[in-house]
Amino acid sequence: MRKTALVLLAALAVACGPSYGSQGVKSPDDLLEEQLAEDAKRQPKDDGSDYVMEETDEDKRQQFDERQAELELIRAARSAKTCVGVVTADGPRGKAKVTLTFANSGNVKASDISSEFKDTPLGKCILNAMAAVVVPPFVGAEHTLDWDVDLDEE
Repeated sequence: MRKTALVLLAALAVACGPSYGSQGVKSPDDLLEEQLAEDAKRQPKDDGSDYVMEETDEDKRQQFDERQAELELIRAARSAKTCVGVVTADGPRGKAKVTLTFANSGNVKASDISSEFKDTPLGKCILNAMAAVVVPPFVGAEHTLDWDVDLDEE
């Protein structure tokens, strides 16, 4: 009988589970603490004028993603260096400087290549590969980026 009572008591203790604290309405003190914590995140501008909020995760997501652009441009440069029927052993070598302008949609809006490759089959192939780059959409002004495609690397 005693064992049965202990088992029953243990089962009740487990079934009730842990308490996670109050899950109800916030008190005025709780609301005040939250407001003070939010105010503490504010930082004065260098010129002593208004306050600015720290950059939020959402703000960061809306900016131009430099890291993702770099990854996509590396892939596109690899593709450009192997343009089928265009890249030859005796073809032009060196670095081709490509300038890309990204629209807010993340697509390449405009592209240009350094003069020694301009209007050549290889230059057109490189621009086609780079124009296919897509980065995550962003907020703000269009973003212009320069990128070197090294045709000497193997």
